[in-house]
Amino acid sequence: MAQMTMIQAITDALRTELKNDENVLVFG
Repeated sequence: MAQMTMIQAITDALRTELKNDENVLVFG
């Protein structure tokens, strides 16, 4: 598995969730 920063991991996870469910809201 490639090593990634915390920011990259969060961004990747959010991108995946948004792809699966358009109703996901991001606050912060």
